Amino acid sequence: MISAVVLSAGQGRRMNSSLPKSLHPVGGKPILARILQSLHGAGLNDIRVITQMAENLVHPVVRSFQAQPISQKSKPGTAGALMHLSLEELQSYVLVINGDHPLIFPKDLKSFCDKALENSADISVGTCFISDPKQFGRVIRNGDQIVKIVEHYEFTEEEESINEINTGLMLIRTEILKDNLKLITDDNPKKEYPLTDLISIASSQGFKVAPVEVEIHVACGVNTQEDLALANTFIFDKKNQELMSQGVILPDPQQVHVEEDVQVGQGSILYPGVYLKGKTSIGAFCAIEQNCFIFDSEIANSVHIKSSCYLEKAQVHSKSVVGPFAHLRPGSVIGEECKVGNFVEMKNTNFGSKSKASHMSYLGDSVIGKEVNIGCGAVTCNYAIDRKKYKTTIKDGAFIGGGSMLVAPLEVGEKSIVGAGSVITKNVPKETLVVARSEETHKKRK
Repeated sequence: MISAVVLSAGQGRRMNSSLPKSLHPVGGKPILARILQSLHGAGLNDIRVITQMAENLVHPVVRSFQAQPISQKSKPGTAGALMHLSLEELQSYVLVINGDHPLIFPKDLKSFCDKALENSADISVGTCFISDPKQFGRVIRNGDQIVKIVEHYEFTEEEESINEINTGLMLIRTEILKDNLKLITDDNPKKEYPLTDLISIASSQGFKVAPVEVEIHVACGVNTQEDLALANTFIFDKKNQELMSQGVILPDPQQVHVEEDVQVGQGSILYPGVYLKGKTSIGAFCAIEQNCFIFDSEIANSVHIKSSCYLEKAQVHSKSVVGPFAHLRPGSVIGEECKVGNFVEMKNTNFGSKSKASHMSYLGDSVIGKEVNIGCGAVTCNYAIDRKKYKTTIKDGAFIGGGSMLVAPLEVGEKSIVGAGSVITKNVPKETLVVARSEETHKKRK
């Protein structure tokens, strides 16, 4: 019944950025992605997106949401954008939404469409009241009928004092677009074709043009970097309020940034400077200390992540301690009750339960058994001269002395000991002590 059209062809000059405005992130997601996600969330799946800038970057985002990208090659302005549509392909109503309003949520769209259809209006306009409307278009009414919308470059003094504004959200009967879109001209100071002119055209013809009041955040567009920062603050504040209502402890919520898809368990504490991103999940009763960045990772219950750690696509099982200053790269899996200390880096490594790597080690492409101790400065040398990665396996109960170099492919057997400072290139049988050092030489000073 409703086709959605996203107007995303703005130049975004005031952003002072080479990145298209619609791809700037709000709460970790591009503005355009947030809008398309909200449309789908409201049950609106017949979507077209009008684009113009950097289409090689924008169109893949559009298509990833099963929406149709349409290029605006001529006739600038919001009505000019609609002139590029094949109107015969649209459903009975067209929902027009600005592509730079990232704070429109599914419930906002569903509520707006439901009310608009209940009103049986030919055109419904999302409006709200703002104490300081600035450059928003003003809504001019005659009772419950909107007679026109005046843009900021055409205000009279009396119109400027009106505080009911156009949010850019419209639901239009498609037949009205077919009959009247061609009547809109560029006879204005900006030399653009504004969709707001359709309001006065339709109203003068006796069509019902009705306001539908929406919440103020629907009107929040992003035109500058300052606007972008405010939108991000809104999203992160909203998430933090949700977390605190669920029993998550945030001593200073203004300095914690948690993206919307992240889950955090009851009783966990997030200290200032924490950023949780993507599909990260944090269990119950965890402590995430200052300045940790955790991306697409799974943290189980009762885990302690100490200050200044970076985790990406990693898993940490219950009662383990990580950090400070640890780096868990993709594919790292930390077992239960482990200790991963300061300046330890892991990549594609399965680290067994109750094992320890307390400081300054690199473990890459490794399988580490249970109750293994990795000494300070030990390294699994996984990258060979043939430019291939090789695997190191360390069995349960082994002890790897500090400063050891384990040259993969390699296996260290159960309960074996590698002496400190050794370079190991051959497999070590179980319950074996191996030492590989140059002979120590002492000479008297002259």
